[in-house]
Amino acid sequence: MSKATAGRATAAPYAPPTEADIIAALPASVRKLVVLLGYVPTMQVIQHFGGERLYVPTTMSRRAGARLLAALGTKAAGTLVAARGGKVLEVPLPTSISRRVARPVRDTAVRVEFDAAIAAGTAKHQAIAALVSRYEITARTVWRILADRRAVPPR
Repeated sequence: MSKATAGRATAAPYAPPTEADIIAALPASVRKLVVLLGYVPTMQVIQHFGGERLYVPTTMSRRAGARLLAALGTKAAGTLVAARGGKVLEVPLPTSISRRVARPVRDTAVRVEFDAAIAAGTAKHQAIAALVSRYEITARTVWRILADRRAVPPR
């Protein structure tokens, strides 16, 4: 082991996140919808109603349930009405969900690429500069990511 790598934990090999990893990164309210409706219908709710306070009708009448039917289809809309009818859902914005899920994946990739660059003999400042350019983040953010050596949540 060289002096450069002594005392530093080696990074786990990068693996893309599984659906379970993505679900674990979601807010609790969204995870509850995933359990109720499934992953894809939940993401459809977020895409169609993101940022809204969505009133869930008590019945699937043509008028009251039209928006849900258009967004989710009969089965998922019916499930949502049966379980949450008469309640209001605070639907998060799609951008907040994508940031929350994408950040741990990006951070792991930054760590892996930094470790690979250092192992290949690249100077630290050059490796940081390359990561800044590639991920469009600041050098300070790269250093923060490297200081937090946690990997993507365990499977």
